[in-house]
Amino acid sequence: MTWFEACMMACGSVGSAQRVAAPPCRGAGLWVGRWHGGYASSPDGVAREAGQSSRTFHACPAFAPGAMPKINLRQLVLCLTCGSVLLTLFIALVSGGIMHRDLLLDKGLEANRLYAGKIAKTTDLYLRMSLQRLAYAGDEVAGAWTDAAQRQSIVTRLREDASMFDAVLVVGADGTVLATDPPNLGLRGRRLDTVGAREALAQRAPMISRPFVGAMGRLIITLTSPIEDEAGQYLGYVSGSLYLHRDGLLSSLLGEHDFMDGSYLYVVDDEGRVLYHQDRAWVGALREGDPAVAAVRAGRSGAMRLTNANDVPVLAGYAPVAVADWGVIASQPEQATLAELSALVWRNLAYTLPGLALSFALIWALSAQISKPLAQIARRAGQMEEPDARDRLERVRSWYFEAAQIKSSLLRGLSGVQGRIRRLNEESQTDQLTGLANRRAMEAAAAAWQAAGASCAVVLVDIDRFKLVNDRLGHDVGDRVLQHLARVLAAQARPGDLACRLGGEEFALFMPATPLPFAVETAERLRLAVAAQRMAGVGEITVSCGVAHLSHLPDTEPGFSALVKAADVALYRAKAQGRNRTEVAAAV
Repeated sequence: MTWFEACMMACGSVGSAQRVAAPPCRGAGLWVGRWHGGYASSPDGVAREAGQSSRTFHACPAFAPGAMPKINLRQLVLCLTCGSVLLTLFIALVSGGIMHRDLLLDKGLEANRLYAGKIAKTTDLYLRMSLQRLAYAGDEVAGAWTDAAQRQSIVTRLREDASMFDAVLVVGADGTVLATDPPNLGLRGRRLDTVGAREALAQRAPMISRPFVGAMGRLIITLTSPIEDEAGQYLGYVSGSLYLHRDGLLSSLLGEHDFMDGSYLYVVDDEGRVLYHQDRAWVGALREGDPAVAAVRAGRSGAMRLTNANDVPVLAGYAPVAVADWGVIASQPEQATLAELSALVWRNLAYTLPGLALSFALIWALSAQISKPLAQIARRAGQMEEPDARDRLERVRSWYFEAAQIKSSLLRGLSGVQGRIRRLNEESQTDQLTGLANRRAMEAAAAAWQAAGASCAVVLVDIDRFKLVNDRLGHDVGDRVLQHLARVLAAQARPGDLACRLGGEEFALFMPATPLPFAVETAERLRLAVAAQRMAGVGEITVSCGVAHLSHLPDTEPGFSALVKAADVALYRAKAQGRNRTEVAAAV
């Protein structure tokens, strides 16, 4: 008996032990019990069994009445499992919240990048179409250059029909305004000396100006296209103006989509100056230190997290407008993006609560079962003499280490005996020389095949002139020949086939659920494989094969015996017809 078993019996936790008080054992305060199987305790710490020698076990202070833990095994299991579940739930909620947060931020960045790219493409298309429209109007003005009324009509039609510009001007090569729309600008006949006018006269090519203060005191940008006559002489230019500080066509285009969550969009030129912003106070200001502006000025598109000028964390998407060296930046506050995160976490918790309640219910029920294995093992220990004792003991569910150790100790005593029986059984069904199955194994397999009513094919193999090998070369060489044939035969066997040595130089290959043609083919492969491998010191070895097939094995012994006998007849026919050949038996 182990120390653990003795202590368990002493505490009455195994089987049906009864607790009784006993005098202290060498001051250890041991609390012992009476085991119904015959063990008893004594004040000197010796467990005795009637008619048996005494077995001593050590005193165990932990099991004394005054030192008993206040928490039992079930309470410990409940505390550990419930605590683990709650900790796992907490970790899952935190990691899930972090994951959802990252997903929302990534989604917001991608959405702003796509939106900025869409607005940039729309703006680029708008500017290109505006330049084309100005070029077409310039050609019309060139054709009516000397007709002031016609020039004015073209300018008015351009502004009203195209709806692209806040104002349209025709300016001569000397900078004098020749026509305007609207006509109340008061610029007709005046010589322009603005930044945009000087650039247009200097460039004499289609261009988009940087922001500048126009002749009317407004912050504007101009799109200009040169006017040339048929001879290619430069006459002046036609320009379309876009007002930046008030609602106009450009602001209508860029501000088409309003956001209710604090998102906003702004456009900058190649110097970082704001051309458009929902907050008009920013128009004309330089956005220095803005990483998104720096990126878009470099011609890049993408998205990033940053802090805006109001110290608000935002998700910014940006994209360049190629035709004008502008950049579009779409920004959304992180707080707006993460507004649904709290709802997602609470929703996940709501979905988790039913499973959590079910888990606690299962833990409560299973904890009551954890104490069962010890009692079951104790009952089985008293039934070891019964034939099915091992099966009963193995069915005990050992859920934790101590129960498994006790169960293992009891099973170990049975394992040795059963292992020896199993090895003897295997040896009784194995041919010791070749390692193949013997006749006993064949009979056991035949019984199983007959019970299943399966079809079966058999190939009987006999070594030709084997007696001469033994007589001339000796039995040691003969044994090597037998082992060689066994290896070749085993190589031809499939999973489910049975390769046997029936005795002497006669072997068999049983092939259940196999058609006759395949069995014949296997026999030929075997015969050719043996003939092709010459053995050192022996030379060529040949075999003769007899094949028989039975489509249904009856559940009687004569059926299988008839199959083997038919194959044996075919084998002797192969011997009689010259050996080293395969013969097939007539239908069985």
